[in-house]
Amino acid sequence: MDSRTSHSPARCVTALLPIVALCTAPCANVICAAPKAGEDGARNKTVVVARDTSDANDATTAVQRAIDSDADTVVIPFVGSPWIVTPLRLRSGMKLVLEPGVVLEAKRGAFQATTDSVLLAKNVHDVSITGYGATIRMHKEDYKSWSYKKGEWRHGICLKGAENITIRGLHIERTGGDGIYVGPTWDKARNTCTKIRIADCWLDANYRQGITIVSGVDVRVENCRITNTSGTAPQAGVDIEPGHPADRLTAIHVKNCVAKGNAGSGFMANVTRMSSKSEPISVRIEGCLVRGSVQPGLRAILDKDHGGKGRIEFVDCTVEDTQYSGATVRWDTDSKIAVRFEHCRWSDVAKRDGISPIWLKLVGNGGTSSSPSIEFEDAVVFERTERGVVHLEANAARAFPGVGGMISVEGSQGGANQVSSLPNLRIQRHK
Repeated sequence: MDSRTSHSPARCVTALLPIVALCTAPCANVICAAPKAGEDGARNKTVVVARDTSDANDATTAVQRAIDSDADTVVIPFVGSPWIVTPLRLRSGMKLVLEPGVVLEAKRGAFQATTDSVLLAKNVHDVSITGYGATIRMHKEDYKSWSYKKGEWRHGICLKGAENITIRGLHIERTGGDGIYVGPTWDKARNTCTKIRIADCWLDANYRQGITIVSGVDVRVENCRITNTSGTAPQAGVDIEPGHPADRLTAIHVKNCVAKGNAGSGFMANVTRMSSKSEPISVRIEGCLVRGSVQPGLRAILDKDHGGKGRIEFVDCTVEDTQYSGATVRWDTDSKIAVRFEHCRWSDVAKRDGISPIWLKLVGNGGTSSSPSIEFEDAVVFERTERGVVHLEANAARAFPGVGGMISVEGSQGGANQVSSLPNLRIQRHK
C-alpha cells in the first residue's frame, strides 16, 4: 500500500461501513480520508485510493469503492505502476484527482461491450476530473482484433446527459473510440450535456476522434492538443456532429486548440441531421491550428437541408500542411444555417494533385438570401503553385449567390481564379 495512505492516526472508511472511524494502524483495502474545512465551515472529505499487491492486475474495486463513497474528493495517487481497471462509473458531486505520473489503464481482455469506457458520467452533475501529468490509456489495437466485437464507442471519458462537468490536464491515448465524448443519453429522454468545460488536455492516437460533441449546451474546449487520430472515420481532431434532430448544439466554443497529424480533418461540423424541429445551433471554432492532417483542415457538412437554423463560425484559424484542401464546405445553400470563415489563413495546403485549397461542393437552388449562407471575411491563402484557389463542385450549372465575401491570395505564383458561378465571392491576388 502507498505509504501516504498508512499514516496514523487517519480517518478510514471501509468497504462495508458507511461511517468514519479512527485507525491507529495501517489499513488494508480501505480508503483513507483526510477531512478539510470548506469555506462555509463544513468538513470536506478527501479520500486517497489505497492499493495493495492484490490490486496490481485489477484495481477496479478499490477505485470504484472510493468513487462510490461519500467523499467530496477522490485522489488516485502515483504508486509507480499503472492502475489497471475495467469500466468505472462516476457519481454526482465529486472531484476526481489523478496525481502527476498516474496511469489509469484499461485492463486487457476487458471492455468487451462496444460502449465500455474507462470513465462514464451519465446523468450526473457537478463533477470535476483533474489530471495534470496523468494519463488514461486504452489499447485500440486489441479492440480491432477478432476477440472483440467491432465498435467505435470505447471512449476514454464518456459524458452522457451530464451537467456541470470539468475535465482538465489529462493525457488520453489509444482509446477504442474518442478521447472524450460529449453527447446525449441514447434513450427516449435524450438528455443533453450542459455546461461542460474541457481544458489543457492532450488527446493522442485515438481510434475515431480526439473529441466528439454530439449534443451539448454551453460546451467549452480550450487549450487542448489533439494528435494522431486514426482508425475509423471521421478520424478528426474535434468532430461536432449531432445524431438526431432532438440533439442540441448551443454555445459550443472550441478555442486555442491544436490538431496535428490526424488522419481526418482538424476541426469539423456535420449538421445534416438538424431539422426545423431542432433548436438553432451556435458553433464557434476560434484561434485553432491545424497542421499535417490528411483530410481537409476545416470542414463543414450539410448534405441536405431539413430546415435547421443557426451558425457555424471558424474564426482566426490557421491551417498548414494538409494533403487535401485547407477547407471544405459540403453544403445545401438553401439552408438557414450559415457558415463563416473569418480571419482564417491557409498555407501549404492541398498537396495532392487535383485538389484546391478551398473546395466547395454545393447543392440546392443557390441561396437567395441577402445574407450569404457561406461567407469568407479577411480570408488569406498562401500559394506557391499556379492553380485555382477555389474549386466549385455543383449539382447543376447555376449561380450560387449564397456564397460571398473575399479571399486574398498571396505568394509568388498564387492563382486568383474568379469562379463565375460564385458572383458574390471575390478572389484577389496580392504579390
